[in-house]
Amino acid sequence: MSYFLGIDGGGTKTISYLANEKGEILGRGEAGASAYHVTGIKKAVQEIRRTIDQAMPSGPKQITPIETACFGLAGIDSQQDYDTIYQVLTEQQISQQLVLENDAVIALVGGNAKPYGVVLIAGTGAISLGINKQGQRKRAGGWGHIIGDEGSGYDIAISGLTAALKAYDGRGEDTILLPMFKKKLALNSMEDIMEKVYFSLSREEIASMAYIIFQAAQKRDRVAEKIIIKAGNELAQNIKAVINGLQLAGEEIEIPLVGGVFKNESSLLIDVIKKKVLRSAPKAKILKPRFEPAIGAVIMALSQSGVKVDQKIMDNLKRTII
Repeated sequence: MSYFLGIDGGGTKTISYLANEKGEILGRGEAGASAYHVTGIKKAVQEIRRTIDQAMPSGPKQITPIETACFGLAGIDSQQDYDTIYQVLTEQQISQQLVLENDAVIALVGGNAKPYGVVLIAGTGAISLGINKQGQRKRAGGWGHIIGDEGSGYDIAISGLTAALKAYDGRGEDTILLPMFKKKLALNSMEDIMEKVYFSLSREEIASMAYIIFQAAQKRDRVAEKIIIKAGNELAQNIKAVINGLQLAGEEIEIPLVGGVFKNESSLLIDVIKKKVLRSAPKAKILKPRFEPAIGAVIMALSQSGVKVDQKIMDNLKRTII
């Protein structure tokens, strides 16, 4: 029996799955962040090792060797990133074959349950990626929170904080975001917000507050609704750029929406994205991902080893996911 690993390493957590050649999931592991730009290389490797160790079943049965491990890691954006991390992972001798990709690629494969298509990811950051049947790739967005990531959780949260402060100053519309953020951040006064935002909160912690804007929008707060509509338009632009770049506008394509931003209850964001995308790609379908990104990494590991990932494999993955 052959064994395979799929690893999804992000800026918040790392998830791994162990599978056999039938696509049956044998173990799952979860550890901390492994985006090396955030954690440093040493810490990233420690977390990757920890999640793999968790995925390995306990007891006398030895799951060795691992034929192929596929790593989808946040921050693998340049050739230098790739070369650096590939060398470090190779030295770890985790598997006989190693596949290294940006985490957007495994999200696409997992979301579409095939190695081509389009995906939109909006979590702490935001990016859209497309791969056509010829293997050509096109990305849009994902340039980081300082110069990009429009429509991301971070962008939405910062827009909400900015709107709340404008209301506080009298420079903007009244909004319930003001008392909501004051309560969330446990502020005695809004004057205390700078210490919290600039010195106490990480980028991921700020992004995690995006849900406040969605809650306010559900209560029909005009300011919150405008923020979400703007985010939806930005995310739709990412998708459109990918579709146009790969000349897929006339094709039937499925576009899974991946990431924490889409787990909010408000439907406004998705409605905006659908409306704008369908204007230029009328045959496109916006939907939930078929599998999570870590399972996309398992699929890629199987494919790399020559396993035909057919419907039976997909059914086994779905049936045995832990």
